[in-house]
Amino acid sequence: MKMTGSEILIECLLEQEVDTVFGYPGGAIMPVLQGSILDFGGSGYSDIEILGVPEVNFSFVLPLICFLVVAAYGFRTYKIHNK
Repeated sequence: MKMTGSEILIECLLEQEVDTVFGYPGGAIMPVLQGSILDFGGSGYSDIEILGVPEVNFSFVLPLICFLVVAAYGFRTYKIHNK
């Protein structure tokens, strides 16, 4: 019997008794959102400051927020599974 890639993945997860799977589907939109932050001030990269920081530096706050959300999720999952 020929299996698809998704069927193989599910079979492996079931064999390993995995009960939690986390995906980060927003990763594809991150460059667009960072580019939008950069475009606030015009065509240059340091046209405006946001909260006292040049827009190019401020655009990296977005991945930081995403990292913190993923870290919080991981910590919560760790606490739940290690009671």
